[in-house]
Amino acid sequence: MAASYQMLWLLVPALVLAACSGSRGATSTEPGDTEQPEVRMADVEDFDPTPYRDAAPETEHPAVKHDVPALLLENRAGEGLAEIVSGFRIQLFQSLQKEEAISLEEEVHQWWQQLRGQGRLPDRLPEELPVYVQYRQPYYRVRVGDFLSRGDADSLLKLVVVRFPGAFVAPDEIMVLR
Repeated sequence: MAASYQMLWLLVPALVLAACSGSRGATSTEPGDTEQPEVRMADVEDFDPTPYRDAAPETEHPAVKHDVPALLLENRAGEGLAEIVSGFRIQLFQSLQKEEAISLEEEVHQWWQQLRGQGRLPDRLPEELPVYVQYRQPYYRVRVGDFLSRGDADSLLKLVVVRFPGAFVAPDEIMVLR
């Protein structure tokens, strides 16, 4: 048994050496060994343009029709989009009764149209005053306007307080068009 182990110890290194000494083709790493002749276009070009004296015909460029909307082509993709931001509204009224809030909403619309008909609206105010009836438990609230700044809301408040004495400016989420 010891003789077979000795034989195995001699055989394993011989197999490893035999595997490593396989034949390889001769390769050269020198850059000048694989030379290819330089090809110039003048050597192979045989087209002579001299018999063709006519110029290429001028064509009108056809109108390009795109499937892409004009807003995107003109880099105006965000135009006309609504965005919800923090702003201000004027709160006129709050009640536990929905009917009272709806009734006051109609009254506000009539009052605003009356002011507009009399020409008593300042120039900066809109032709139509947005009126919102919001429910936040447990109250129904009637609010008007969409203002980005407190100063704009205060200017309308001066007009609204004459008709609705308990009105005040309240922070709210408003929707604006870009």
